[in-house]
Amino acid sequence: MSFHKVLVSIISIQATFIQTESQSQNSSLFETHCWIMYTFYVALFSYVVATATIAVQAQAAQNRGKDNNKKGVLTKVALLLGALASILLLLIIRQVLGWVALFLWVLYSVKTVYDLVDVDAFYQLLQTLKNASLQFFEILKNASLQLLEMLNNAVLGHQTQDPVLPVSM
Repeated sequence: MSFHKVLVSIISIQATFIQTESQSQNSSLFETHCWIMYTFYVALFSYVVATATIAVQAQAAQNRGKDNNKKGVLTKVALLLGALASILLLLIIRQVLGWVALFLWVLYSVKTVYDLVDVDAFYQLLQTLKNASLQFFEILKNASLQLLEMLNNAVLGHQTQDPVLPVSM
């Protein structure tokens, strides 16, 4: 939980800095940095909900007498969301540094997702989807060929020989 305390401290320091910096300007942050502010509030709300859920789960595990020390997926997601909220505030304060931090955050997020996903199971899922789609397209191809044959028979009749052209006299 110590990293959560660091994230909350960083976010509160950045928010205070932004507040004092924006008091000198005449425009609000929602006018100048609209998408950043909305994204920040979504990330912050999601971080708070995930952190509260982690705390409730830890309390429930403690009440049952189980020691749940392993880091779960929700803890990693909460930390990524808290870091994203902090990076979004940094994007307002110093834009270039914020973009660099956001790029590094994306790389770390991809690495974290890769670590969390069972690669072999994902590969097997892709193979199953590939085989199912190939079977589906084969059925679709056969149905279209049968439909074309039925249309051909309906238009030409049940002729098995070439149509005879009338002979001119």
